[in-house]
Amino acid sequence: MPVIIAEVHKLAAQHRLFILQELKRRLNESVPGYMFDTREEAWAYRCTSPQWGRSDMVLIKPEGKSPKFYIRAYLENMSEPQLSNAIHALEHMKYTIDGRFPYWTSLTGYDSSEEAITELCKLAQIVGSLLKR
Repeated sequence: MPVIIAEVHKLAAQHRLFILQELKRRLNESVPGYMFDTREEAWAYRCTSPQWGRSDMVLIKPEGKSPKFYIRAYLENMSEPQLSNAIHALEHMKYTIDGRFPYWTSLTGYDSSEEAITELCKLAQIVGSLLKR
């Protein structure tokens, strides 16, 4: 039984690495002119770009009773016109302000990492256009 558990952990680690690599590859292909990096956190995969400053996006991992992936964009240091444009452009997502900075979360979850990555890449294109100065 310990061998099976070890194998499950190994496969899970390989899958997490695959998601990180696939996110980075697909984001870099989807949003020309931007360079992306990804890292795993306990609850999500974080996607950052030097061109975005402190703004970033996350692919929230399935957990507990919610076996779905969600996507979220954190947009920081936006001007009033940029914020107004973001509210309009991201009206299909739930808008929240936590402290000083707003974020948007997908309303529905995604059943697979593939579907969630596709939607995150679409979101990155929108965010890229919103953050152009």
